[in-house]
Amino acid sequence: MTAFAEQERSLFECLHRLVFRDPDCTVAIEDGLRRAEARFADPEYESTYSSVTLPIELFSDKMPETLRNKVRLCRVFTIKANRRAPHEEIHRNSIQRLVSFRGTGAVNAADPDGADRTYEAHPIVSPDIATSSDISVCWDAVPENTWHFPEARGTGQWYGVAFHSASAEEIVDEYVTNSQRIMTL
Repeated sequence: MTAFAEQERSLFECLHRLVFRDPDCTVAIEDGLRRAEARFADPEYESTYSSVTLPIELFSDKMPETLRNKVRLCRVFTIKANRRAPHEEIHRNSIQRLVSFRGTGAVNAADPDGADRTYEAHPIVSPDIATSSDISVCWDAVPENTWHFPEARGTGQWYGVAFHSASAEEIVDEYVTNSQRIMTL
């Protein structure tokens, strides 16, 4: 599975500039990641994964009109070193475009149709450790209706930013934990 289709390169290049070179966006991402990471200090918080939603307007207001409708939700997340998200998930009505902000990770995705859960890993790295200047080594795209889960790789905690094509009010997320399916509307 490739990082993203070439016809979407302009969207990924725009998001990449905003995430890594726009001071307002970068400060908001760093703040969100600090809040997500702070949950790990709570002894009652047992998950290996934490995320925070950021206002999408931070990004969409700075995007060309032709690209604005492609991103309607932003979530920043962190995963403990050498761990994975505690659940498999599927976004029934949203494309997820995810970038490695700091560290190394992988997005494990199944075939896009919502039935198969045989995973193929797509490793991604943050730009500061990438050995290529091609931004595709930093990004992954998960089509709607595709089972997937992220995992941290390497020796450190992994930090990422995920953009969704559905808004927070519209997205239909479904999770599988301990062989039980849980749906969130």
